[in-house]
Amino acid sequence: MLAAAAVVLVIPVALWLTPILTGALPGSTPSTAEAAPKPATTGPPFGALVHEPVKGQQPWVLSLAVGQWDGRPVAVSGGYDGTVLVSDLATGAPLHQPFTGHQGPVWSVAAGEVDGRPVVVSGGRDGTVRVWDQATGEPVGKPFQGHRGSVESVAVGSVRGRPVVVSGGLEGAVRVSDLATGEAIGGPVSTGSAWVLAVAVGEVNGRPIVVSGDHDGTVLMTDLISGAPVARRLEAHQGPVESATVARLGDRPVAISGGGQGDHSVRVWDLATGEPIGRPFTGHQSWALGLAAGQLGDGRPIVVSGGYEDRTVRVWDLATGKPIGRPFEGHQGLIEAVAIGRLDGVPVAVSAGNDGKVRVWSLRSPYPSP
Repeated sequence: MLAAAAVVLVIPVALWLTPILTGALPGSTPSTAEAAPKPATTGPPFGALVHEPVKGQQPWVLSLAVGQWDGRPVAVSGGYDGTVLVSDLATGAPLHQPFTGHQGPVWSVAAGEVDGRPVVVSGGRDGTVRVWDQATGEPVGKPFQGHRGSVESVAVGSVRGRPVVVSGGLEGAVRVSDLATGEAIGGPVSTGSAWVLAVAVGEVNGRPIVVSGDHDGTVLMTDLISGAPVARRLEAHQGPVESATVARLGDRPVAISGGGQGDHSVRVWDLATGEPIGRPFTGHQSWALGLAAGQLGDGRPIVVSGGYEDRTVRVWDLATGKPIGRPFEGHQGLIEAVAIGRLDGVPVAVSAGNDGKVRVWSLRSPYPSP
């Protein structure tokens, strides 16, 4: 992850959080569209903090995902201190001691499931991908060792019913591994760029698709089964692609990318063809270092982005590209990551950064009920 001190994080997302992929779990990031949730009629108003900011890893929280554990939503965070922490999303209370093992910052985290057991996946500067039992914090198998440099991003998906981890690193390759065993599936897929900074997993016509964002400003969409490009390489941004996620816009699967230095925009692409959809979303005054896709309380599809240096969290209407409400403000430092989840039926955005705090914001619709 490349932002302060070479930090480029994703967000991954790829949460199974995003409503497009049920196979890229969490809970969030992320195969078919879900039914629109019932509008939330109670809870904090749009943009309000659900509870006071809670302490995360120190000094920085670098990555976020949202998952489920024993029926309750949890926040998963990766820290500059090399730890992974699972906390109750409703209260912010840690559910157990931090997971330790990485020998450096944890740039990316994702939530998944193996044989019905919730797990956490993490990627770090030490070049490893690690899988943890979410309930106990114990490692699941040995670290995945294929990358030759820092692992900048991880996402969870499914290939023919087999849960997999997709990871991108500073050797310019995307790797696919069996989530349960760590076994490599196929060889590394070269993106043609020096660094892969973001990955997400989506689905087109039943086939899993990897979206990768690169340091050279390009986005590549690759068939996860065959390894073949789905569309031409996209000249997406005027600077590094710092973040990527997937979503569904009506019946149309889409990829979403966030730009870094020199290009602070958020862009939407047809996941099947690579064609741009609409105009870039503009408003951030610095890198769009975190991205997550989800829905407002009224079911409206949205994108949430975190501005690295402008310290704002912004919500965008995915269909129109227009901002919804005012930016969420409150972080006292750089914003490194965002995620989306649901809490008591109300969608929420989660953000974190180098102030060491995790904030949970209401995404209850600001629009009056029809």
